[in-house]
Amino acid sequence: MTGRTTPDRSPWLFVPTQAFLQGIPQVMVMTVSAILLKSLGASNDVIGASSLMMLPLSLLFLWGPVVDGISTKRRWILWMGCVMAGLMVVCGLALNYFPHPVVPVILLLGLMGLATGWNDVPNNGFYLLALDAKQQAFFTGFRTASVRLAVILCTGVLVALAGRWGEAETPAAGWASAFYLLAAITILLTAYHAAALPRPDADRPQHVEKGGWRSYYMEALRAFFRLPGAWVVMAFALTYRLGESLLVRMIAPFLMDTPEAGGLGLSTQQLGVMYGTFGMIASTLGGIAGGILLSRVPLRRVMLPFGVLMSGSNVAYVLLAWLQPSGLQTLHLSLFGADITWDINGWAQAAIIFESFCYGFGSAAFFYYLFIYSAQSEYAASTFALAMAFMGLGWSIPAVFSGLLQQAVGYTWLFILTIPASLPGLLAILYLKYPDTSENR
Repeated sequence: MTGRTTPDRSPWLFVPTQAFLQGIPQVMVMTVSAILLKSLGASNDVIGASSLMMLPLSLLFLWGPVVDGISTKRRWILWMGCVMAGLMVVCGLALNYFPHPVVPVILLLGLMGLATGWNDVPNNGFYLLALDAKQQAFFTGFRTASVRLAVILCTGVLVALAGRWGEAETPAAGWASAFYLLAAITILLTAYHAAALPRPDADRPQHVEKGGWRSYYMEALRAFFRLPGAWVVMAFALTYRLGESLLVRMIAPFLMDTPEAGGLGLSTQQLGVMYGTFGMIASTLGGIAGGILLSRVPLRRVMLPFGVLMSGSNVAYVLLAWLQPSGLQTLHLSLFGADITWDINGWAQAAIIFESFCYGFGSAAFFYYLFIYSAQSEYAASTFALAMAFMGLGWSIPAVFSGLLQQAVGYTWLFILTIPASLPGLLAILYLKYPDTSENR
């Protein structure tokens, strides 16, 4: 059911900021956590095992009925904004006052992952209630762009600042300051949303009768498995990102480890620029390019090439780990009369941009397929959430073992193994059923 905004509540006033704020804790848990833990001296097996903190992000399907049945989505958004800000402050305190903060930080980031899962459900639901169908279509791209800005802020600007502040004091102190800054941004945006978010007529709690939640889950599950080729789609969702799951959590450790340990020896600040900024911009451009191509070419014709490109691009990290290129180049940029400089490893930067672009490109087809497949169901939103849950489980569980595998075989062989690990997902593509729509015939 679509709600409406009050006349003085243009979607421009809240949709971009809402998506931006929604993206911040996601990025901190999924991406920045690996950089943070490595800079604190955590071993790779610990960094890999900490991937468990991402499991709540995979289980949005479970939170939906609870959020729907308790209070309004608008209140949930405001409550969770306060919770997120509080957790960020506590993370900063733990970094400042624990002599060995790795374990407390992992626990707190795990709580943030759980809170992020709860936060995503009301945010996504409020978007559907506060905007009509035409507005939803129009603002989809702006919503995605706002999330990408949050990615660049956290993995680029924030990581670089944490590295710079850490050089003046300690790495933990630098990260504590970064968390305090992020908490301030979060609470300010939450306060703004308290005034800016509209009050759609349809945004009210749905009273769930006894046993209703269990019925909801069972009906959604039945709806998923009634769709043609559901078991293949489940296998596809579980395995398509298997190679990536072994790669992503070890990228930051690889780039930051010393050459003697098989890494490239980048500083936290350099990582924020090279991976968190340029890499994420490349991933965004890859997603845009993939979306444009998907709008012009039938999905069944490009699904396999997209997957092969995404998996094959891991060879960039194989070459980096094998060759271990050294040396830094200084880049200069004049902006508003100021000369901005930063140091990068040119070969590493090229590899990061290539792999990130291919990842964004290949992911576009993956998410688009799950969307149009789920749209066939009478429980479309729940079916998509369930498919995303399969994807999240297939990503986070293997990632837990990525650090142990790296310690056993080294970076080069780990990155080599990500390529055959992608084969089950590519094989599943051959058996996918495509919805019988005109754009995919």
